[in-house]
Amino acid sequence: MGITITTLDQLDTAAVQQIHAELTQLLQEKHPEVELSRGVVHDLVLYFSAVFTGRDRAELRRYLSARSLKAIEENPDLADTELADHIFANYRISRKAGIYASGTLTVVVSADVTTIIPAGAVFTANGLRFVVANAYVARATHTLPTGPYEVGLTPQGNGTYAFSVPATCATEGPTGNLRLGTKLVPESPPGNFVTAYAGSDFSGGASTETNAEILTRMAEGIAAKAWSNTTNIVAMLRSQPMFSQTLDFSLIGYGYPEQRRDQHGVVPLSGGGRTDLYARTAPLPLHQTLRKTATLVEITAAGSIWQVSFDRDDAPGFYEVVKVLLPGESPNNDGFALTMDSRGYDLFGNGHRPDIVDAAEAAYSCYQTAVIRFLDTTSSTTSLVVGSSTADYDVVVSAMPLIKDLQEFCLDWRVRDPGGDCLVRAPIPCFLTINLDIQQAQTESSPDTDAIRTALADTVNNLGFPGQLHTSTVTDAVHDFLTTRQAIRRVELHGRIRRPDGQTVYLRDANRLQIPDDPQGTVTGRTTAFILDPANIGISVYTEGFTTRL
Repeated sequence: MGITITTLDQLDTAAVQQIHAELTQLLQEKHPEVELSRGVVHDLVLYFSAVFTGRDRAELRRYLSARSLKAIEENPDLADTELADHIFANYRISRKAGIYASGTLTVVVSADVTTIIPAGAVFTANGLRFVVANAYVARATHTLPTGPYEVGLTPQGNGTYAFSVPATCATEGPTGNLRLGTKLVPESPPGNFVTAYAGSDFSGGASTETNAEILTRMAEGIAAKAWSNTTNIVAMLRSQPMFSQTLDFSLIGYGYPEQRRDQHGVVPLSGGGRTDLYARTAPLPLHQTLRKTATLVEITAAGSIWQVSFDRDDAPGFYEVVKVLLPGESPNNDGFALTMDSRGYDLFGNGHRPDIVDAAEAAYSCYQTAVIRFLDTTSSTTSLVVGSSTADYDVVVSAMPLIKDLQEFCLDWRVRDPGGDCLVRAPIPCFLTINLDIQQAQTESSPDTDAIRTALADTVNNLGFPGQLHTSTVTDAVHDFLTTRQAIRRVELHGRIRRPDGQTVYLRDANRLQIPDDPQGTVTGRTTAFILDPANIGISVYTEGFTTRL
């Protein structure tokens, strides 16, 4: 914004009128003989004096709002951002710029012919435009792609063909973070177009940092960027561009009841030298689709049971398998049910490795492995042989990003604590479902429920590691979208915790969800984070109960 008023429409009309009245009164008191009810002096001289005085006062207010750290803290929303940036720079803090979400766009066509997506092609979803920056050529199945901007058509098994291209949201901010399977509509459909959807989660979108958000991390600016106390460690991690958007960190070290890894000696007493770093690297886990080769392990009356294995590098630290699909099947389909989810760990390789002795300690880290079984109820079992028959499937998993990158950074000999090790883990997940009822008068228009879902999810997913979620937090986020004749009449909070040992804990309450205090199972408020997908927010609107005047 800057402190300079560049156009007169930036001035507060009421403030200018007040100044005009003050100048008129002062001049009238000094020179009562002058006619000031109307005319050149009143309408031109005094008016423009009021305009320029209003400009000077507005610029002064803008300066004063950010003249010091104290002034910014008193009202961060009013503090001029350009001036505030100079103050923050004194503490070695820079404002995080907004980021445009990006991801993969899958296009489905009805014919096996070469299809072109021109440079600048636009697809829309949720009122936002997503742009394909470069021209892409999707080659027919009998032709091999030859260039960096050529892709191949993939048969979908139903007479259609699909191909994927990268796209970027034209609007910066988290609203561009689409979930896997979200439908997109092209402004100019390509030939033989059937449909388009997000072939992966669109992620990375972030708003420009506000003054209030910067104030919450002031200590990081002047802290030493080194492996020392919690503030210094977090400052060091956030100073790395790759990890600068991480929402929150929780460090569990010596003396914390959740720290199990420092008790591996002959005598099970804490010996220190171990740190567990829980990193909330994104508001939501990303959905990734992996093409896996499965092995047939059993044929039942209900169908065939198949098994796939996940190495530690397939989806580092993933939470769970969201669904299993036939190759090329739409991610919006239900998929096949899981029959087994067994986790393990793999520390093979050279170099320093964290001290891990079981799968629960490795859960949600980049050393986690898994064996998954699922029931295929649609594929033919004719000629299949248990133990040797294989088939490809698309497996969709949810995982916090950058867990492996953080682990590699923390193991670097120039970074890590020379007296111990650090294990990086995604937060233990408490997946939320929130249902709420909105009561309104019949004369009111229904609230924007999509905007409510987005704002509510954003509020919850930015809480960090609060240990509990109160209904008041939910209602505060929703009330911003309601009128005086709209109200929240009911809220239900549901939580599902997937513990590191694979067990599931369910929470339900109308007033507060409290994370269990189970340090032996490493499930506490310091290790567990609430995760709320907008799709898991149910909103019902009722139009009765308010007084109607006849």
